[in-house]
Amino acid sequence: MIARFAAAALAALLLAPAPALAAAPFYDNAVVRFPKVRKDRMDLYRRSVVASLARGRIRSVSLVRDGKTKKLARRGDGVKKLKPVPLAGIAAIAYTGGQRFRGSELDLLVTVGSERVPVTLWHSGKGDVTVRVGKRMDHKPAFGGDTSTDRQEIRRRYDSGAIKGAGATWKARELKVLSGALDRLNRQERRVLDDVKIVRSRAGPRGPRNAALYIWGTEGYRLMVYDRAFAFDGRAFVGGPSKPRPFSSSAILHEVGHAIATWPARKLIEKGDISRARKVGRRGPVLSAYARARGDRKGPTRYGRSSLAESFSEAFALHKLDPAALKRWSPRVAEWFAEGGHIDSME
Repeated sequence: MIARFAAAALAALLLAPAPALAAAPFYDNAVVRFPKVRKDRMDLYRRSVVASLARGRIRSVSLVRDGKTKKLARRGDGVKKLKPVPLAGIAAIAYTGGQRFRGSELDLLVTVGSERVPVTLWHSGKGDVTVRVGKRMDHKPAFGGDTSTDRQEIRRRYDSGAIKGAGATWKARELKVLSGALDRLNRQERRVLDDVKIVRSRAGPRGPRNAALYIWGTEGYRLMVYDRAFAFDGRAFVGGPSKPRPFSSSAILHEVGHAIATWPARKLIEKGDISRARKVGRRGPVLSAYARARGDRKGPTRYGRSSLAESFSEAFALHKLDPAALKRWSPRVAEWFAEGGHIDSME
């Protein structure tokens, strides 16, 4: 996960040039940082958005409320048209409107006072912005239900290897995130956790760029979870704003995706066919089947555009945490996962 910084002054945003090209749609799971939102700056946020509309950086603003979408403002409209948008929503639009985020879907936690507000923004490739605002929270997003903080209980429930620390200690909240993430898996998917050690450590081989890592081979199997996985749980979430889930859970399920993709290679290792396992590990039946379902579409995230393997793991995490977002990116891929295409290709 790559953090981005959007802390430039709003005055600079007002002077930015209009964008030129539309962008292809994707789910943006990067983290946008901007200052705490203040109620006494509401008019400034609105004027910033109006200026963006006037300059063509934003084409229109719509609000989703009670399941209905209403277009509020277009170019030439004044601040009064934006009054229905809540404080957190208008501030989020002010800080993200423009070419940089065109085509993106963003799930942000906007800090208002001592609380956090989940906000989802949809930026069309042509500059239309749609916002949906959730309820204020006095805590970070969490999974509901029977999540556990007991490592042995989590191991028993999900048939994983040992859950331990290596240079870092699992905190209670982190174990709840792990438990909630693994609870999203069905029985067939949980097979890949067999004998996989889940290890909490400070940083990976790429330092702060690693949130988590799945390591597999002849020396065993480990799912490494690093500090960075939990670093942005107070600034972003995954899932809809009405039921936000911990941002860190996407890093864990992304690595489970890699375990699924390399499952056929793992079975070959267990049979002693190492040379064939290396070949299948690079692109085996799971990734080949996913490639056919995906077609020419890149994504579903910026990171997912880097390779087929990363695309699969990002799509798998969305399938488990925000299937509606995955469907908005690619109905065909969403259907493939929903019908168990990834499970069928593991055999």
